[in-house]
Amino acid sequence: METLSNQEHPGSIEKQEPVSGESLSFEWQSWIAQNLLLGQEAGPLVSALVDAGVEPALAAHEVSRIAASPILHGAEKELSYLRRVEMVADLRRAVKNEAPHSRGIPRVNGIEAQEFFRDYYAANRPVIITDLMRDWPALRRWSPQYFMDRVGDVEIEAVIGRGADPLCDQNFRSLIKKMTMREYARAVESAGESNDIYMISNTRNMNLPGFAPLREDIVLRSDLFEPSRWHNRLSFWFGPKGTVTPLHHDQNNNMFCQVVGRKRVRLISPDDTRLLRHISGGFYSDLSLDDPDGERFPWYSSVAVEETVLEPGDALFIPVGWWHDVRSLAVSVNLSIINFVVPNEFSPWYKPGLT
Repeated sequence: METLSNQEHPGSIEKQEPVSGESLSFEWQSWIAQNLLLGQEAGPLVSALVDAGVEPALAAHEVSRIAASPILHGAEKELSYLRRVEMVADLRRAVKNEAPHSRGIPRVNGIEAQEFFRDYYAANRPVIITDLMRDWPALRRWSPQYFMDRVGDVEIEAVIGRGADPLCDQNFRSLIKKMTMREYARAVESAGESNDIYMISNTRNMNLPGFAPLREDIVLRSDLFEPSRWHNRLSFWFGPKGTVTPLHHDQNNNMFCQVVGRKRVRLISPDDTRLLRHISGGFYSDLSLDDPDGERFPWYSSVAVEETVLEPGDALFIPVGWWHDVRSLAVSVNLSIINFVVPNEFSPWYKPGLT
């Protein structure tokens, strides 16, 4: 289990508000309780409090009082259970890491529906299907120029100004701008390498009536997907080279189809429960795979990261709960499909970052 002994405490205390006599602030009491729960001895906690300006007698009294609290002992029982749950996840990781040929994302061709749902969907295992889009007109037609010619007059929503907001994905609603598809496609062509503009799934452009010609360019396998349930289940991504989606997880199984360009995708299994300690925005991790903070994430070197580059025609199955980040290596167009013929509704309850 991770300890808090090397993390920042709430700061120096100049004056404490009395609570039934002199007492520490709520933040300091919480800090003490967290450290005690994670196995820290009382002595170092008292010393840290004294170093921060707390009177020695008060520091010793508060640490002793909290250590003897029945609330803390109740929390210890719950923590014991959580440690067992985490042990199960550790076991799953260890078994996978030591199994022969367990690493890497398999690439398959000609997969039958029964095999896909048994070996990948139900197993919560990523896979790249190389011929899923073989019959898609989109694979031959889609390009910025095709969009200008075919749906150029359709008013769309895009996220503009992402570069100025480090939390642009969480704050996408404040960055949405309306324009025609023609205007946006031209902006993508002239952007060069940029993370400043992006048409993302949350803009729901694929639902627009004007995008019907683009939906006609998609041929869904009826043994994998339910074509009649496409509304809000087909998501459209279109942006220049350099767009980045930071590390996050989805609430549904997702078939991520690379129609145009190339993208690098990195994935981490949800069995790596250490990531759950550092979630922001509900579904996003504080961990950056490009620049991991060694002090904050000392365990990162042991994380199993699966990396792949998607080429046009590759369809990556991203299982529900798997952490992933994505970077465009060229002007890219992607379609996400979640209307599988089997149940795929985990969103009402699978929200580990919001519990």
